[in-house]
Amino acid sequence: MPEAESEIVAGYHTEYSGFRFALFFLAEYANMTIVSSIAVTLFLGGWLRPFPNVPALEFLHYMPIATMFGLTALCLLDVSRTIRPTEKIAMAAIGGLCFLLGVILLPPVDAALGLPILLDYVKNFFWFCLKVFLVLYGFIWIRFTFPRYRYDQLMRIGWRFLIPLAIANVIVTGIIMILYR
Repeated sequence: MPEAESEIVAGYHTEYSGFRFALFFLAEYANMTIVSSIAVTLFLGGWLRPFPNVPALEFLHYMPIATMFGLTALCLLDVSRTIRPTEKIAMAAIGGLCFLLGVILLPPVDAALGLPILLDYVKNFFWFCLKVFLVLYGFIWIRFTFPRYRYDQLMRIGWRFLIPLAIANVIVTGIIMILYR
């Protein structure tokens, strides 16, 4: 639960500053990344593309390729807008790497290189990272959109709504399992 700075009399907001304070925030975002990775693995199919057994969605097989070419276009656009030469070189290099990876992921090049297993790993890594980034985006979106509850409000929601809802969920699931056995 985030702390409001007007309510703080102790804790890491008042005890630490500088590097130590930054480590707390780094640990918080590392925790969000780990929770997102576990949620993606357990609930969102992990490294598989969405709906892998649906023939109508075979076009999703080419999404990593389109993403690499899209990132190449964004990097080249940034090269044309950037003033500093070091940033131009860095963006051009990143764009070149994205273009090279996009070309390697193309099916004819994939077959010619004879590396389908390695490229499947790249595609699986792409889907896993995309899902993790989407869950992280959801975390941050909810965190900044909804108001921060006080501790007493949070306890009221937990005891009056969430615990009865969880118990009802267990009971209804048990009844459905017994009826459809």
